[in-house]
Amino acid sequence: MSSNGALLYPLFDQFVVVSIVPTKDENANIPSYEPSVSALYPPHTAPNPNVALFCFPEDIDDITFGAITKGMASQMPTSAASVTKASINNEKPGGGFFFVLTDGEGRQQFGFTRRITLGAGDAAVPHCMCVLSHWQWQTTFAQLLEIIESKIRKTLYMSRSESNLFTPDLMAGVYSILTELETYGLPLPGESVMLDKQYMLTRPKEDDTTKGHSETTDEAIYPLLECMTPPKIVSLFLALLCERRVIAVSSSLSRISRCLAAALAMLKPFLWQHIFIPVLPRPLLDYCCAPMPFLMGLHASLMLPLQMLPINETVFVDLDRDQVGILKEDTDILPSSMTQPIRVALESALAVTAGKGAPNKRIIIDAVRNFFVNLL
Repeated sequence: MSSNGALLYPLFDQFVVVSIVPTKDENANIPSYEPSVSALYPPHTAPNPNVALFCFPEDIDDITFGAITKGMASQMPTSAASVTKASINNEKPGGGFFFVLTDGEGRQQFGFTRRITLGAGDAAVPHCMCVLSHWQWQTTFAQLLEIIESKIRKTLYMSRSESNLFTPDLMAGVYSILTELETYGLPLPGESVMLDKQYMLTRPKEDDTTKGHSETTDEAIYPLLECMTPPKIVSLFLALLCERRVIAVSSSLSRISRCLAAALAMLKPFLWQHIFIPVLPRPLLDYCCAPMPFLMGLHASLMLPLQMLPINETVFVDLDRDQVGILKEDTDILPSSMTQPIRVALESALAVTAGKGAPNKRIIIDAVRNFFVNLL
């Protein structure tokens, strides 16, 4: 059974494949590459022109094609300099990130990604598969992209093909799965649907059907605990509470998008009403000069060009090094005694994730909500 009628959006809007291809500049002395849409579902529809930029938002201007393909399996670098010299894809195999597109009326569309390399050796080509949807169901769409990759790998194996491109034959199996998924409509909360007689896709059990946000538990905040200490998380929380301009930086796109989503989850029941761009591509780097509050994520390879821009009173968060450049006036606004319960809750949750202490899925959320009650 599927729900329909009152709900405005389908499960997904488009499936897009973005590939790294050579640029058409014949006068360039050094080969250069750019992201370009290479496959699309439904066929014969027009992709959003920004999707390709968001699927490969790193700095790829000075990276050779060989370095790109070799970097698909490399470990994540630890500095902006090494990122620039290494690869555009230092995510773990199968790792993904999400981005947000906002239309003129303020409606958000989410892009969920998974990168894949086709071909071998010097002929390997990196691709980014992306599902666009108005529903912010990260787990569901991560499942769907995993299913699609499994179908692609199986097709390549059965055909003994070493193609490095998304050919029509390869896309036929993907189209079949997506067409089948469309026939189900929008699943009910917690409902699973079977695809291709072997794969199961599940919608989250609890969610706000008007916006697609799952009910918040501490698990939504755990990504922050994976790379930041409790005092630094509190500093980030204060920066958002004071409606600052915040830029989070990491060499992992997955880490950036997951941590920024977790930071916004800490604000509930309040909502971040300002600019939110979890992954910002280089052509849109000027957005960092906006005079209004924002929360943006930036790949570490873009730190050098960012330093050339006139940026003032911005809080920088280094997710790779657990650093937050909090503004002094923010710490002066609220005494540390008010945020102490949140730090204690974060430390308790950190102990639980390490296998110590009794599980409590709401210790952080309850501490934050008590903070808001005392603040008001």
